[in-house]
Amino acid sequence: MNVVFLTTDDPLYLPSLFDRVLSERSDRATVFVVPPLYKNQGALQAAWRYVRTFGVPAGWMLARHTIAAKMHRRSIAAVCERHRVPCEPIRDVNDPLFIARLRETGAELIVSVSCPQIFEQPLIELPRRGCINVHFSLLPRYRG
Repeated sequence: MNVVFLTTDDPLYLPSLFDRVLSERSDRATVFVVPPLYKNQGALQAAWRYVRTFGVPAGWMLARHTIAAKMHRRSIAAVCERHRVPCEPIRDVNDPLFIARLRETGAELIVSVSCPQIFEQPLIELPRRGCINVHFSLLPRYRG
């Protein structure tokens, strides 16, 4: 089955998840990585939103862990390279050119793993086996 993963390059949790998933299922899989921020959101806005939601101590801890993970070169791209799975950056999952590309590749299943973009109908309807959303927070209260 041709599986497409849409995710963001979180260096803390997602590399371990993808390492496990791709070690079991790397044939006919492709990973597309979108920017970690919402459209028109800068890093400072994202940090401020996190601090407002979870508090300053949690914000500081997240920053420390993120810097350490990046220093150790933890990334989705590194995991994909290790498993010989194509991994490409994309800006917008709803871009008609991207959707046309997925259609041409015969994507049968889309798995969204903490993808910070909202899927529009053309993307949702594309794969014949459907879309699965894996999200690690309570929705909708803690979305984003």
